[in-house]
Amino acid sequence: MRPILCEGERPQNRGTERFWIATANAGFFVDSPMAWSDRYALWSAGGAFRIDRRSLPVHLECSPDGLRMPCPQPSSAAVMAEAFGELWAYSHRAVFQAATAWKTWNVSQVWGLPLWATWFNGIPEWSGTDVYYPCPSPFEGLWAATNGEARLLWHPQLLGPCWKIAGSGVYESAPGLAWEGMERCRGEQVPSGILRSGVIEPVVHTGGWFPLGLTHENRRL
Repeated sequence: MRPILCEGERPQNRGTERFWIATANAGFFVDSPMAWSDRYALWSAGGAFRIDRRSLPVHLECSPDGLRMPCPQPSSAAVMAEAFGELWAYSHRAVFQAATAWKTWNVSQVWGLPLWATWFNGIPEWSGTDVYYPCPSPFEGLWAATNGEARLLWHPQLLGPCWKIAGSGVYESAPGLAWEGMERCRGEQVPSGILRSGVIEPVVHTGGWFPLGLTHENRRL
């Protein structure tokens, strides 16, 4: 899965090829487009979108023909979601890492959870076989879904599934995530910033450990 649409690439779905914002504008945010081709188009123009809110396509009078946009930086904001009163930003690296977890665990679809957990449904060039439905979570603050054999867990402040519990009770962390108990973790799936007053404030913590929970103190090194 390519998390960004780079220069010279275009959405393959011709029916949804109208660009959200076909300008050189950077740093704009919209609700989540329904079509992946629109999401790629938005990323290619330097934008980010909310994965916790969905909107219908915006039909702008512009054509992608001849459009050439530079690739966004891997560390720039790709998606955003609100949790615990803050609007968190996640990088293109975070999107790629969350997709890696999705594919590692052979997920096809997730139903019945909030949009911030299910927005990977229909990811292009992927044909996983496991479908997950809501189930009780063993931990307060985490959402869970099962395919009848295993459970996946999500946390509102992490991008993509963060744990898999096999039928035998064995816990497997998402690829690239390291943990200190269940309260702190580090890896690409953690937020890279908080949107405050229209500006993304970088999230920095000692040793890179991100504390999960209701409160957040941005400790700068």
